[in-house]
Amino acid sequence: MIRYFLYLMVMNMVVNVTAFVPRIIIDERFEGSVMAVIIGIPLTVLLLYFFTNAMLRFPGKGLPEILFQHTSKWFNRPSLILLSILFFFSGWILLLAFTDITRTFINPEMTRFTILTIFLLVVGFGVLLKTEKVLYALEILTLISLPFILVIFFKAYTSPYLNWDSIRVVFTHVNELPTLSSLGSVTFSLYGFYNISIYNRVFKGEIKKINIWWTMAIIILGYVNAFTSGFIPIGFNGTSGVEDFIYPWISTSDSLRMEYGFVERIIYITLLLFIGASLIMVITIWHVGLKLLLSLFAPSKETRLKTRILSRSIVTLLIIVTYITGTRIDARQLLELTKLYYIILIPISIFFTIIVSWIAWGKKHET
Repeated sequence: MIRYFLYLMVMNMVVNVTAFVPRIIIDERFEGSVMAVIIGIPLTVLLLYFFTNAMLRFPGKGLPEILFQHTSKWFNRPSLILLSILFFFSGWILLLAFTDITRTFINPEMTRFTILTIFLLVVGFGVLLKTEKVLYALEILTLISLPFILVIFFKAYTSPYLNWDSIRVVFTHVNELPTLSSLGSVTFSLYGFYNISIYNRVFKGEIKKINIWWTMAIIILGYVNAFTSGFIPIGFNGTSGVEDFIYPWISTSDSLRMEYGFVERIIYITLLLFIGASLIMVITIWHVGLKLLLSLFAPSKETRLKTRILSRSIVTLLIIVTYITGTRIDARQLLELTKLYYIILIPISIFFTIIVSWIAWGKKHET
Protein backbone atom coordinates (compact mmCIF):
# COMPACT_ATOMS: atom_id res chain seq x y z
CA MET A 1 0.00 0.00 0.00
CA ILE A 2 3.00 2.32 0.36
CA ARG A 3 3.00 2.59 -3.44
CA TYR A 4 -0.39 4.31 -3.43
CA PHE A 5 0.90 6.89 -0.98
CA LEU A 6 3.86 7.50 -3.29
CA TYR A 7 1.53 7.81 -6.29
CA LEU A 8 -0.43 10.52 -4.46
CA MET A 9 2.79 12.40 -3.71
CA VAL A 10 4.52 11.99 -7.07
CA MET A 11 1.53 12.79 -9.29
CA ASN A 12 0.74 15.90 -7.27
CA MET A 13 4.33 17.07 -7.82
CA VAL A 14 4.27 16.23 -11.52
CA VAL A 15 0.97 17.95 -12.26
CA ASN A 16 2.05 21.16 -10.55
CA VAL A 17 5.12 21.35 -12.80
CA THR A 18 2.89 22.63 -15.58
CA ALA A 19 0.23 24.50 -13.61
CA PHE A 20 0.82 27.74 -11.69
CA VAL A 21 3.61 26.68 -9.31
CA PRO A 22 6.44 27.40 -11.80
CA ARG A 23 4.78 30.67 -12.87
CA ILE A 24 4.80 31.94 -9.27
CA ILE A 25 8.38 30.79 -8.64
CA ILE A 26 9.50 32.52 -11.84
CA ASP A 27 7.56 35.74 -11.11
CA GLU A 28 9.50 36.10 -7.86
CA ARG A 29 12.83 34.66 -9.03
CA PHE A 30 14.65 37.81 -7.87
CA GLU A 31 12.50 38.29 -4.76
CA GLY A 32 12.91 35.15 -2.67
CA SER A 33 11.95 32.15 -4.79
CA VAL A 34 15.33 30.48 -4.25
CA MET A 35 15.05 30.79 -0.48
CA ALA A 36 11.41 29.68 -0.69
CA VAL A 37 12.54 26.41 -2.29
CA ILE A 38 15.35 25.96 0.24
CA ILE A 39 13.15 26.33 3.32
CA GLY A 40 9.76 25.35 1.86
CA ILE A 41 10.63 21.74 1.04
CA PRO A 42 11.88 20.77 4.56
CA LEU A 43 8.97 22.64 6.16
CA THR A 44 6.42 20.73 4.08
CA VAL A 45 8.14 17.38 4.61
CA LEU A 46 8.02 18.08 8.35
CA LEU A 47 4.26 18.52 8.06
CA LEU A 48 4.14 15.34 5.98
CA TYR A 49 6.03 13.38 8.63
CA PHE A 50 3.79 14.41 11.52
CA PHE A 51 0.43 14.40 9.71
CA THR A 52 0.95 11.11 7.88
CA ASN A 53 2.32 9.23 10.88
CA ALA A 54 -0.50 10.63 13.02
CA MET A 55 -3.09 9.37 10.51
CA LEU A 56 -1.40 5.97 10.35
CA ARG A 57 -2.01 5.54 14.10
CA PHE A 58 -5.67 5.09 13.18
CA PRO A 59 -5.68 2.11 10.78
CA GLY A 60 -8.63 2.02 8.42
CA LYS A 61 -9.96 5.39 9.57
CA GLY A 62 -10.26 8.63 7.67
CA LEU A 63 -9.99 12.12 9.09
CA PRO A 64 -13.80 12.42 9.63
CA GLU A 65 -13.87 9.36 11.91
CA ILE A 66 -10.90 10.68 13.87
CA LEU A 67 -12.37 14.14 14.36
CA PHE A 68 -15.83 12.81 15.24
CA GLN A 69 -14.35 10.50 17.86
CA HIS A 70 -11.94 12.93 19.49
CA THR A 71 -13.34 16.45 19.02
CA SER A 72 -16.59 18.28 19.67
CA LYS A 73 -19.28 19.02 17.08
CA TRP A 74 -18.62 22.75 17.17
CA PHE A 75 -15.11 21.98 15.86
CA ASN A 76 -15.31 18.87 13.71
CA ARG A 77 -18.26 19.80 11.52
CA PRO A 78 -17.02 23.27 10.47
CA SER A 79 -13.53 21.79 10.04
CA LEU A 80 -14.73 19.11 7.64
CA ILE A 81 -16.77 21.65 5.66
CA LEU A 82 -13.72 23.92 5.40
CA LEU A 83 -11.43 21.07 4.34
CA SER A 84 -13.87 19.78 1.74
CA ILE A 85 -14.10 23.29 0.23
CA LEU A 86 -10.30 23.49 0.10
CA PHE A 87 -10.03 20.14 -1.68
CA PHE A 88 -12.73 21.17 -4.15
CA PHE A 89 -10.96 24.47 -4.74
CA SER A 90 -7.62 22.73 -5.39
CA GLY A 91 -9.21 20.57 -8.05
CA TRP A 92 -11.08 23.55 -9.48
CA ILE A 93 -7.83 25.50 -9.98
CA LEU A 94 -6.16 22.53 -11.65
CA LEU A 95 -9.14 21.89 -13.91
CA LEU A 96 -9.41 25.49 -15.09
CA ALA A 97 -5.65 25.75 -15.60
CA PHE A 98 -5.55 22.74 -17.89
CA THR A 99 -8.70 23.90 -19.67
CA ASP A 100 -6.84 27.09 -20.54
CA ILE A 101 -3.71 25.12 -21.50
CA THR A 102 -5.76 22.89 -23.81
CA ARG A 103 -7.42 25.85 -25.49
CA THR A 104 -4.15 27.79 -25.86
CA PHE A 105 -1.84 25.07 -27.11
CA ILE A 106 -4.10 22.46 -28.75
CA ASN A 107 -7.16 24.09 -30.27
CA PRO A 108 -7.67 27.86 -29.85
CA GLU A 109 -10.87 27.60 -31.91
CA MET A 110 -12.54 25.35 -29.35
CA THR A 111 -14.58 27.22 -26.74
CA ARG A 112 -13.77 26.93 -23.07
CA PHE A 113 -17.28 25.62 -22.47
CA THR A 114 -16.67 22.68 -24.83
CA ILE A 115 -13.34 21.79 -23.22
CA LEU A 116 -14.84 22.01 -19.74
CA THR A 117 -17.68 19.74 -20.84
CA ILE A 118 -15.25 17.05 -21.98
CA PHE A 119 -13.13 17.29 -18.85
CA LEU A 120 -16.09 17.40 -16.45
CA LEU A 121 -17.67 14.31 -18.01
CA VAL A 122 -14.50 12.38 -17.20
CA VAL A 123 -14.01 13.92 -13.76
CA GLY A 124 -17.68 13.66 -12.75
CA PHE A 125 -17.71 9.94 -13.51
CA GLY A 126 -14.37 9.32 -11.79
CA VAL A 127 -15.21 11.17 -8.58
CA LEU A 128 -18.21 8.89 -7.97
CA LEU A 129 -16.12 5.70 -8.14
CA LYS A 130 -15.34 3.73 -5.01
CA THR A 131 -12.23 4.85 -3.15
CA GLU A 132 -10.32 1.68 -4.06
CA LYS A 133 -11.13 2.14 -7.76
CA VAL A 134 -9.92 5.74 -7.69
CA LEU A 135 -6.57 4.50 -6.38
CA TYR A 136 -6.47 1.79 -9.06
CA ALA A 137 -7.06 4.41 -11.75
CA LEU A 138 -4.36 6.60 -10.22
CA GLU A 139 -1.94 3.68 -10.30
CA ILE A 140 -2.66 2.86 -13.94
CA LEU A 141 -2.24 6.49 -15.08
CA THR A 142 0.92 6.89 -13.01
CA LEU A 143 2.57 3.77 -14.41
CA ILE A 144 1.64 4.74 -17.97
CA SER A 145 2.56 8.43 -17.89
CA LEU A 146 5.41 8.75 -15.38
CA PRO A 147 8.11 6.99 -17.47
CA PHE A 148 7.40 9.27 -20.44
CA ILE A 149 7.36 12.35 -18.20
CA LEU A 150 10.74 11.37 -16.77
CA VAL A 151 12.09 11.03 -20.32
CA ILE A 152 10.90 14.59 -21.05
CA PHE A 153 12.65 15.86 -17.92
CA PHE A 154 15.80 13.98 -18.92
CA LYS A 155 15.69 15.57 -22.38
CA ALA A 156 15.38 18.99 -20.74
CA TYR A 157 18.36 18.48 -18.42
CA THR A 158 20.56 17.17 -21.25
CA SER A 159 19.49 19.67 -23.90
CA PRO A 160 22.25 21.84 -25.41
CA TYR A 161 19.82 24.77 -25.28
CA LEU A 162 19.73 24.73 -21.47
CA ASN A 163 21.76 27.74 -20.30
CA TRP A 164 22.99 27.07 -16.77
CA ASP A 165 24.38 30.60 -16.51
CA SER A 166 20.84 32.00 -16.49
CA ILE A 167 19.98 29.71 -13.59
CA ARG A 168 23.15 30.78 -11.74
CA VAL A 169 22.12 34.42 -12.09
CA VAL A 170 18.85 33.67 -10.31
CA PHE A 171 20.66 31.76 -7.57
CA THR A 172 22.76 34.85 -6.77
CA HIS A 173 19.56 36.17 -5.15
CA VAL A 174 19.58 33.35 -2.62
CA ASN A 175 19.77 35.82 0.29
CA GLU A 176 16.41 37.38 -0.57
CA LEU A 177 13.69 36.49 1.92
CA PRO A 178 10.81 34.51 0.38
CA THR A 179 7.37 35.97 -0.13
CA LEU A 180 4.32 34.12 1.15
CA SER A 181 3.12 33.36 -2.39
CA SER A 182 6.43 31.77 -3.45
CA LEU A 183 6.62 29.82 -0.20
CA GLY A 184 3.01 28.73 -0.62
CA SER A 185 3.58 27.54 -4.19
CA VAL A 186 6.59 25.44 -3.18
CA THR A 187 4.77 23.83 -0.27
CA PHE A 188 1.64 23.15 -2.33
CA SER A 189 3.55 20.96 -4.78
CA LEU A 190 4.17 18.52 -1.88
CA TYR A 191 0.67 18.59 -0.40
CA GLY A 192 -0.30 15.26 -1.97
CA PHE A 193 0.07 13.56 1.40
CA TYR A 194 -3.05 15.32 2.74
CA ASN A 195 -5.11 13.02 0.51
CA ILE A 196 -4.46 10.34 3.11
CA SER A 197 -7.26 12.05 5.04
CA ILE A 198 -9.61 9.71 3.16
CA TYR A 199 -7.40 7.12 1.51
CA ASN A 200 -6.17 5.94 4.92
CA ARG A 201 -9.49 4.05 5.04
CA VAL A 202 -8.16 1.83 2.25
CA PHE A 203 -4.64 1.41 3.64
CA LYS A 204 -6.08 -0.31 6.76
CA GLY A 205 -2.84 -0.35 8.70
CA GLU A 206 -0.73 -1.84 5.90
CA ILE A 207 1.53 1.21 6.08
CA LYS A 208 3.00 1.31 9.58
CA LYS A 209 5.07 4.48 9.51
CA ILE A 210 6.84 6.95 7.26
CA ASN A 211 10.38 6.52 8.56
CA ILE A 212 13.37 8.83 8.29
CA TRP A 213 14.62 7.20 5.09
CA TRP A 214 11.34 7.77 3.28
CA THR A 215 11.38 11.33 4.63
CA MET A 216 14.86 11.99 3.25
CA ALA A 217 13.90 10.49 -0.11
CA ILE A 218 10.85 12.78 -0.33
CA ILE A 219 12.99 15.82 0.55
CA ILE A 220 15.38 15.00 -2.31
CA LEU A 221 12.47 14.38 -4.66
CA GLY A 222 10.89 17.66 -3.59
CA TYR A 223 14.04 19.64 -4.34
CA VAL A 224 14.42 18.00 -7.75
CA ASN A 225 10.76 18.71 -8.55
CA ALA A 226 10.95 22.35 -7.42
CA PHE A 227 14.17 22.94 -9.38
CA THR A 228 12.72 21.29 -12.47
CA SER A 229 9.45 23.22 -12.37
CA GLY A 230 10.81 26.64 -11.45
CA PHE A 231 14.35 26.95 -12.80
CA ILE A 232 14.67 24.77 -15.90
CA PRO A 233 12.36 27.16 -17.87
CA ILE A 234 14.72 29.99 -16.86
CA GLY A 235 17.62 28.05 -18.35
CA PHE A 236 15.80 27.72 -21.67
CA ASN A 237 14.18 31.14 -21.95
CA GLY A 238 16.57 33.40 -20.03
CA THR A 239 16.11 35.37 -16.84
CA SER A 240 14.07 38.05 -18.62
CA GLY A 241 12.41 36.17 -21.48
CA VAL A 242 10.86 33.59 -19.17
CA GLU A 243 8.46 36.14 -17.70
CA ASP A 244 6.53 36.31 -20.97
CA PHE A 245 4.91 32.88 -20.47
CA ILE A 246 1.95 32.06 -18.23
CA TYR A 247 2.68 28.34 -18.51
CA PRO A 248 6.49 28.33 -18.82
CA TRP A 249 6.97 24.56 -18.79
CA ILE A 250 4.59 23.97 -21.69
CA SER A 251 6.41 26.61 -23.73
CA THR A 252 9.77 25.17 -22.66
CA SER A 253 8.81 21.70 -23.85
CA ASP A 254 8.41 23.12 -27.35
CA SER A 255 12.18 23.73 -27.32
CA LEU A 256 12.78 19.98 -27.01
CA ARG A 257 12.96 17.52 -29.85
CA MET A 258 12.91 13.74 -29.97
CA GLU A 259 14.70 13.15 -33.28
CA TYR A 260 14.03 9.42 -33.44
CA GLY A 261 10.61 9.39 -31.81
CA PHE A 262 7.26 8.84 -33.48
CA VAL A 263 6.48 12.50 -32.68
CA GLU A 264 9.41 14.90 -33.03
CA ARG A 265 7.97 17.90 -31.14
CA ILE A 266 7.81 16.95 -27.49
CA ILE A 267 5.17 19.58 -26.71
CA TYR A 268 2.42 17.31 -28.08
CA ILE A 269 3.52 14.41 -25.91
CA THR A 270 3.85 16.77 -22.93
CA LEU A 271 0.31 18.08 -23.36
CA LEU A 272 -1.17 14.60 -23.70
CA LEU A 273 0.63 13.28 -20.63
CA PHE A 274 0.00 16.23 -18.35
CA ILE A 275 -3.66 16.63 -19.29
CA GLY A 276 -4.21 12.96 -18.43
CA ALA A 277 -2.29 13.36 -15.18
CA SER A 278 -4.24 16.49 -14.27
CA LEU A 279 -7.61 14.80 -14.80
CA ILE A 280 -6.74 11.85 -12.57
CA MET A 281 -5.46 14.25 -9.90
CA VAL A 282 -8.67 16.30 -10.04
CA ILE A 283 -10.61 13.06 -9.63
CA THR A 284 -8.39 12.06 -6.71
CA ILE A 285 -8.66 15.44 -4.98
CA TRP A 286 -12.40 15.94 -5.52
CA HIS A 287 -13.05 12.39 -4.31
CA VAL A 288 -11.43 13.35 -1.00
CA GLY A 289 -13.53 16.52 -0.78
CA LEU A 290 -16.68 14.54 -1.60
CA LYS A 291 -16.03 11.95 1.10
CA LEU A 292 -15.26 14.63 3.68
CA LEU A 293 -18.56 16.32 2.91
CA LEU A 294 -20.52 13.05 2.84
CA SER A 295 -19.26 12.24 6.33
CA LEU A 296 -21.43 15.10 7.59
CA PHE A 297 -24.64 14.13 5.84
CA ALA A 298 -24.38 10.42 5.14
CA PRO A 299 -23.61 8.38 8.28
CA SER A 300 -23.37 4.62 8.06
CA LYS A 301 -27.04 4.12 8.96
CA GLU A 302 -28.14 5.85 5.74
CA THR A 303 -29.18 3.67 2.86
CA ARG A 304 -26.91 3.27 -0.16
CA LEU A 305 -29.56 4.90 -2.36
CA LYS A 306 -29.62 8.10 -0.30
CA THR A 307 -25.82 8.21 -0.30
CA ARG A 308 -25.71 7.89 -4.07
CA ILE A 309 -28.30 10.62 -4.54
CA LEU A 310 -26.39 12.93 -2.21
CA SER A 311 -23.09 12.17 -3.94
CA ARG A 312 -24.51 12.89 -7.36
CA SER A 313 -26.12 16.10 -6.09
CA ILE A 314 -22.80 17.37 -4.72
CA VAL A 315 -20.93 16.49 -7.92
CA THR A 316 -23.64 18.12 -10.04
CA LEU A 317 -23.34 21.29 -7.96
CA LEU A 318 -19.57 21.23 -8.43
CA ILE A 319 -19.98 20.90 -12.18
CA ILE A 320 -22.46 23.81 -12.32
CA VAL A 321 -20.17 26.05 -10.25
CA THR A 322 -17.20 25.10 -12.44
CA TYR A 323 -19.17 25.94 -15.59
CA ILE A 324 -20.28 29.32 -14.25
CA THR A 325 -16.87 30.38 -12.95
CA GLY A 326 -14.74 28.67 -15.59
CA THR A 327 -16.27 30.57 -18.47
CA ARG A 328 -15.91 33.95 -16.75
CA ILE A 329 -12.37 33.95 -15.38
CA ASP A 330 -9.20 34.33 -17.45
CA ALA A 331 -5.70 32.94 -16.83
CA ARG A 332 -4.35 36.10 -15.17
CA GLN A 333 -7.24 36.29 -12.73
CA LEU A 334 -6.90 32.60 -11.97
CA LEU A 335 -3.19 33.07 -11.30
CA GLU A 336 -3.82 35.86 -8.78
CA LEU A 337 -6.54 33.82 -7.10
CA THR A 338 -4.19 30.83 -6.93
CA LYS A 339 -1.47 32.91 -5.25
CA LEU A 340 -3.92 33.99 -2.56
CA TYR A 341 -5.12 30.41 -2.12
CA TYR A 342 -1.57 29.09 -1.65
CA ILE A 343 -0.93 31.70 1.02
CA ILE A 344 -4.12 30.79 2.91
CA LEU A 345 -3.19 27.10 2.85
CA ILE A 346 0.03 27.62 4.85
CA PRO A 347 -1.54 28.38 8.27
CA ILE A 348 -4.46 26.00 7.66
CA SER A 349 -2.17 23.07 6.86
CA ILE A 350 -0.01 23.77 9.92
CA PHE A 351 -3.08 24.05 12.14
CA PHE A 352 -4.66 20.76 11.10
CA THR A 353 -1.32 18.96 11.24
CA ILE A 354 -0.98 20.08 14.86
CA ILE A 355 -4.55 19.00 15.66
CA VAL A 356 -4.22 15.51 14.16
CA SER A 357 -0.76 15.03 15.71
CA TRP A 358 -2.12 16.07 19.10
CA ILE A 359 -4.99 13.58 18.81
CA ALA A 360 -2.54 10.80 17.83
CA TRP A 361 -0.22 11.72 20.70
CA GLY A 362 -3.15 11.53 23.12
CA LYS A 363 -4.11 8.10 21.82
CA LYS A 364 -0.55 6.86 22.22
CA HIS A 365 -0.42 7.95 25.85
CA GLU A 366 -3.84 6.64 26.83
CA THR A 367 -3.65 4.36 29.81
